[in-house]
Amino acid sequence: MIPDKPIYCKAAIFTCTCCAYATTIYSDNEFFSFTSDLSCETCKGICMDYTSGSWIYRDDFEPKIYFQMQMADLPGGKIYCEKGLVIGQVHWTTLLVRCHTCNLDSMLFTEFVIGENILLFYENCVENNKPAMPMMPYIDERGHTIFIINGTGDKFSGS
Repeated sequence: MIPDKPIYCKAAIFTCTCCAYATTIYSDNEFFSFTSDLSCETCKGICMDYTSGSWIYRDDFEPKIYFQMQMADLPGGKIYCEKGLVIGQVHWTTLLVRCHTCNLDSMLFTEFVIGENILLFYENCVENNKPAMPMMPYIDERGHTIFIINGTGDKFSGS
């Protein structure tokens, strides 16, 4: 199965606005779609700071696992629920990323870079666009079970 659009694979530096910690963040989607079904149609704009998220990848937590998925949030006010407004697409560089030092969603896009693991990330993106594979359990040295997700998990790929 060949994807109907080119595989998106980018890396960027995100920097914490509190402590200046910086790391490389990877994304396999350029735009994330947000619709009114995430919103309340009755509050009339009271929840202006409503946020929603998307998955980004980072490699600064566990050295043996290159790309750990993490939820990243929309900045407050990008989505609000007055009459179920449809927001549409948001570029991944506008997402707020959690700083693991400050434990706050305080990391912002700084600049695009060629990530140290960009080729490996591209290979993962290509693999994930193949027909789906089941989740693969992985147990780290501390005994934590981590699931490596490739594809949707409803079929086996030929790889």
